[in-house]
Amino acid sequence: MNCREVWLVDVSFIDSSGSKVRPALIISGKRYNNSHPDVIICSITSNSSHDCFLEIGKMDLTLGSVCPGSGVRHDTIRRVAKTELIRRVAKVSREYGDGVVRGISSILG
Repeated sequence: MNCREVWLVDVSFIDSSGSKVRPALIISGKRYNNSHPDVIICSITSNSSHDCFLEIGKMDLTLGSVCPGSGVRHDTIRRVAKTELIRRVAKVSREYGDGVVRGISSILG
């Protein structure tokens, strides 16, 4: 599991009432991923109405695919255990990954 990979993740609900398998973008780097039992992700959604949504176009992918119209919500950052990662489905370009980082930076001020 590496930075900029899209994985299907078994994500727990905030109230811990259950979970759902959702796509997510790994944003944590190699050093973190190799030394921790978890990874840091941003959610991927098809709800494009949010101002923190960055659509993933076909040209943004270097491997695999995501549902058309999907994008990263760079305001939904969370840590998940590696055991919750189900399978890799895609990888985004370095340029797209840099765009996500810029989006996160804009939130932090």
